[in-house]
Amino acid sequence: MSENDSQRPQDAGNAGETQRQPRVQVESTPADSNIPYVQAYDTQTGKPLGGAQVVNKHTVVKTKTKKLPIFITALAGCACGALLVIALIMSGTLDIGGGKNAVTAGASGSSTQKITIDSEDTTLAEAVSAKALPSVVSITATSSGSQNGSLSQSADESDSSGSVGSGVVLDTEGHILTNNHVVDGYDQYVVTMDDGTTYEAEFVGNDASSDLAVIKLKDADASKLTPIEIGDSSKLNVGEWVMAIGSPFGNEQSVSTGIVSALYRSTAMSSTNGNTIYANMIQTDAAINPGNSGGALVNDNGELVGINSLIESYSGSSSGVGFAIPVNYAKNIADQIIGGKTPVHPYMGATLSSVNALNARTNKLSTDSGAYVARVCGKCRRGWSRRQGWHSGG
Repeated sequence: MSENDSQRPQDAGNAGETQRQPRVQVESTPADSNIPYVQAYDTQTGKPLGGAQVVNKHTVVKTKTKKLPIFITALAGCACGALLVIALIMSGTLDIGGGKNAVTAGASGSSTQKITIDSEDTTLAEAVSAKALPSVVSITATSSGSQNGSLSQSADESDSSGSVGSGVVLDTEGHILTNNHVVDGYDQYVVTMDDGTTYEAEFVGNDASSDLAVIKLKDADASKLTPIEIGDSSKLNVGEWVMAIGSPFGNEQSVSTGIVSALYRSTAMSSTNGNTIYANMIQTDAAINPGNSGGALVNDNGELVGINSLIESYSGSSSGVGFAIPVNYAKNIADQIIGGKTPVHPYMGATLSSVNALNARTNKLSTDSGAYVARVCGKCRRGWSRRQGWHSGG
């Protein structure tokens, strides 16, 4: 959609000036004439329209007729108009073009009617797609010795034979940021670029607890790489327009648009390396499906604001509730991985539990609501919680 007003897609506007249909005034037989006639005038210019129409003296003109309801008359008019347009298109008389091209329709008489379609050359979605698509790739991950058959795009976009996901180009050196669950457990990676060029890639590093990973293209031509422009996810607002780009169900370079539905959504999921913590996620109603994981969530400037990662669905397909890792966090993790470092995360060294009537009595707490320290990490003797004097049951 929260975008800058100046960058919102503009309405296509009016279809342009069309030939004005004259308002008609009908004048009946003058009092000094023995010959009945009808004369039509343009009420704005006062000029007569064509010659007088002579009416036979014996012609009976009904002053009242049984009129059809207005809506039926309008419907009939629309139908006739539609049939006329179809006939003109099929005959080649009416040529409908795009952009600001003039459309000329043939007409009888000495003049032709010109209709100008005055619309924007590109919409917001088109402009953002053109900017961001070259920076989003499709990733196929397989294991050594596996058969390259059809790949399943289940909830985690993978099966025993391989995985299909998406990624974003970070730099001209060929570093690709994606989700860890797209590449985890595989050792062969084929990356397909926006123009159809394919590269083999190698694993650089990952952070399973954040569900982020980095791979690098082999023998990539730096001049053909378009690093994605990085935005600021901390400036997102609920209701802001966003676009999701990726390879849903293996359909490369697909885009969908929506808004930021909510911010700061958090959840935890089990993974092969333990629990993955998804903190402060961006919720969006832009369609995210299996295969979109690792792809880009961009704003109305075409800037990366999130890495598409999760969907909440009973069917495994998009239900309008998708989640993306904020780019401020994802880029920080990626920079650590590329720099050869192990990503560092704050760790409190304690487990908190909600207080209820039972554990309040057990731990002799003065309240039956809130949270209490259920356990302090035994290995964190010098951890922050120990230094603060925390202990179990407190």
